[in-house]
Amino acid sequence: MLKINWPEPLKNNHAARALESSLGQNRLGHGLLFVADDSLVADEAAKALASALLKSNLPCADYLRVEPTNKQRQIGVDPMRELREFLQKGSFSGVKVAHISQADRLSTTSANLFLKILEEPPADSYVIMTTSEPYAVLPTLVSRSMRFRFSQAESAREESIERWREEFQQALMTGVGNASSLMNIYALINNAYALLMSQEDAAERAASKAAKDDGDDTPKEVLEAMEVARQKAYKKALFSALEAAALEVYKAHPKESFHLTAALKSVERVYRLLDFNLNTAAAVESAVGGVVQALG
Repeated sequence: MLKINWPEPLKNNHAARALESSLGQNRLGHGLLFVADDSLVADEAAKALASALLKSNLPCADYLRVEPTNKQRQIGVDPMRELREFLQKGSFSGVKVAHISQADRLSTTSANLFLKILEEPPADSYVIMTTSEPYAVLPTLVSRSMRFRFSQAESAREESIERWREEFQQALMTGVGNASSLMNIYALINNAYALLMSQEDAAERAASKAAKDDGDDTPKEVLEAMEVARQKAYKKALFSALEAAALEVYKAHPKESFHLTAALKSVERVYRLLDFNLNTAAAVESAVGGVVQALG
C-alpha cells in the first residue's frame, strides 16, 4: 500500500484517513475534489497524494499544476489545453497527476473543456481539483469526482474536546469535596457549553455563506440538514468525551459497578433529551452534574 506523507496539520484528519482507505482498496477515482476552508490546505493535501502516487518528490515530469492567472485570477482555456496534452503523453513513472488549484476559478469555457477531459480520463491518470469554495465549482465536475473535505476546523474542534476531557478527568481524579473543586467543575461546565455554542455559531455562519455563494445550486433545506448533522455529531463527540472521562476515573479508582452505570446512564439520558430540544446549557450542566454525583 502506498504511504502518503501528510503535512502535520492533516495527519489523522478524517478526510486523510478516508482517502487512504479508498487508495488501499483500489477504489480511488480518476477525478478527485479536495475541499478545505483554506485553499492552501487543500493544495498541500493534493501535493501529498500526488507525491505518493508518483513515488517521487515534487515537482517532477509526471506532475502538472494549473492555477489562476491574469488580473481576473481565472483559469482560462489555454491551461486546460496544456493539461489535456500533458495527460495524453506517455509517463516516466507509469502514472500522471494533474492538479487544478482553486478549481472554482475555472472560466465557463475552460470548465466545459475540462469536463470533457474528466469524462474520458486517460488510463493511469489522476486529476485533483482543490478549492475553498466548492459551491462555485461546476456541478457536473463535482458529480464526476470523489470529494474529500480536509477540515482544519474539525481537527481544532477535536483537539478542544480532548483538552476538555483531560481537564474534566483530572478534576474528577482530585475529588470535588471542597469549594475550589466545585468552582473548577462549574468552570468546566461553562467551557463545555461554550464549545457547543461556538460550534452552532460556526455552523450558522457556514450555512449563511454557502447560501450567498453565486455558484451554489444546493437547495437550502439540504444545506440546513448538513449543518444540523454536523452539530449533532459534535454534541455526540462531547458527550462521548464525558463518558470516556467517567470510564477512566472509574478504572483508576474502582468502586461498586452501579456508580459507573449511574454516571453513564446520566450522560445517555441527557443526550437523548437533546433530540427533544432540551436547553443546551441545562443539558451540559445535568450531564456533568450526573457524572460528578456518581463518581465524585
